[in-house]
Amino acid sequence: GQLGKDKQSENLPYSSSDELGALVKDFSELWRDRQEKNLQLNASVAELSRSEHFSRSLMDNAGDAMFLCDLESRIIRVNNEAEKVLGKSDEHLIEGMLSNYSQQFSGQTLTAFYNMLSSDEVSTYEDGFITDHGVIPVEVRANRINLDDTDYILLTARDITLRKEAEKQIHELAYFDPLTKLPNRRLFTDRLTSAIDLHRENGSYGVVLYLDLDRFKTINDSLGHGIGDEILCLVSKRLQNVLPAKATCARFGGDEFVLMLPESAETEEQCAEHAAHLSESILSVLAMPYEIEGQQLYSSTSIGLAIFPEEGVHSEDILRQADTALYRAKSLGRNGFQFFDQEMQSSAQERLLIEKGLHQAVDNGEFELWFQPQYSSNLEMLGAESLIRWNHPDGKVVMPGSFIQVAEESGQIVEIGNWILEEAIEKLSGWINKGLPDSFSRLAVNISPMQFMQVDFVSKVFRTLERWNVPGSMLELEITENMLLHNFEVAQNKMSLLKQRGITFAIDDFGTGYSSLKYLQHLPLDILKIDRSFVTDIRSGSEDAAIVEVIIATAEKLNLSVIAEGVETVEERDVLCKLGCHCYQGYFYSKPLREEDFLTQLTHPITVE
Repeated sequence: GQLGKDKQSENLPYSSSDELGALVKDFSELWRDRQEKNLQLNASVAELSRSEHFSRSLMDNAGDAMFLCDLESRIIRVNNEAEKVLGKSDEHLIEGMLSNYSQQFSGQTLTAFYNMLSSDEVSTYEDGFITDHGVIPVEVRANRINLDDTDYILLTARDITLRKEAEKQIHELAYFDPLTKLPNRRLFTDRLTSAIDLHRENGSYGVVLYLDLDRFKTINDSLGHGIGDEILCLVSKRLQNVLPAKATCARFGGDEFVLMLPESAETEEQCAEHAAHLSESILSVLAMPYEIEGQQLYSSTSIGLAIFPEEGVHSEDILRQADTALYRAKSLGRNGFQFFDQEMQSSAQERLLIEKGLHQAVDNGEFELWFQPQYSSNLEMLGAESLIRWNHPDGKVVMPGSFIQVAEESGQIVEIGNWILEEAIEKLSGWINKGLPDSFSRLAVNISPMQFMQVDFVSKVFRTLERWNVPGSMLELEITENMLLHNFEVAQNKMSLLKQRGITFAIDDFGTGYSSLKYLQHLPLDILKIDRSFVTDIRSGSEDAAIVEVIIATAEKLNLSVIAEGVETVEERDVLCKLGCHCYQGYFYSKPLREEDFLTQLTHPITVE
């Protein structure tokens, strides 16, 4: 693709009237002067090529490396400069293949290219000559000539190391911050524009974080710009250490840094959550003291965030949104972060507060187990489900729907799940010792997929049962359909081990996931729990009734029990009973109860309509 392309251009890559522009202009003039001399040299060679006496002296005195090759790139003759550049004598080079020294092109590629050339054209391409001391970048001019009725290719290769270094310097000055070596605003904006276009195609979301060091000007003015520059370089390193691999970190000037997380998540909410976590990490790492010249300096940070893409919003709009959010963060007291979207800000802050609170909830004894009874159609209590409640320090009782998802996404669900298991079995042990009704056969505990997949889960269950002297037959583990679907073999092995201790298994919320007869047939299941979404307002002959009827029929064929959850009215109970479901859980029988209230109800028969 690079062969045959003339690299000359009338337009300079950078033309502003500054130091960089002057450098580009001077280099361009020097380059044009060399080109003119080279053209003159090639013209002279062309004239002499028809002569019987080919001017060896002309080649040897040329300032550039010259090669005479046949059309298959075999070297016929070289000049002194070619020997010097490649570090090989002419005896070693002649009859060898020029492609052996090419970094970019194979012999087949060069042969095809040389055979395409005509005698009235000069083609230019860039390559790298492979030498014993490394690769030398060269610009090669290829000219087809005829000597003694045989066609050859005359190649003039110029060392362009200085030009490449100048181009690199120009590129770095144009696209990178000279102090921190981070991308500058121009390069960052280019990448953001590309990311926005990509996200609009694939439907994913990214985020821009606009950072400003709080009170950096005070440090800079009081201790000098040298100290300030050292802090900026340290900030750059800390940011790069905490950022994910695909993120872009740029310095826009002064104490402003801008970050981009491309393809952060598939939804805005997930993207905001990831960005909030990253912001917390950045605030923490940048708040650490800076050790400079024997003294500790401190500087907090404010962050503004903007999610992209948004319809009709371009890169500069996203940067402006993040900048607006940054100033809002500063106005609210600094050392914090704010989203441009205030609704997203509130949601992210709420989730972070929940996650922080969960870290301390187990240690502080803030969790409590409540129990919801499960009844048969003749009003005998068959068992109960353990349900967690969070007695928040602010005095409110927080329901699991407000924090379980956060716990799952943060990984805290394993610690919380282990606490629930331990607490439930301990409570059950106490009830057994006090005496339970003959009808009461099990206590159900919900197990999260992450908790279930822990390598020590089975042994942990066994140890807990042994510690509290509880028979496995009294413990029921509620698991989800999706866990079984995605980890079938692992689930099968673990469930088989647990089943050997008499532990029973219920599928929670059956019918709402990716139901598969595979796990119903091949896993040691005992109970299907019909999800409340099918139970609420169920009517005879309705679509929900038809679904429930299929679930009950399937369970009967597989010798599984069925229990309906979320039963709240006599009408719902009656329809379920007619369909063949005779075990119920829901407010019609009892709401979830604290232990003392549950034990009271356990020993006192209930009455319903």
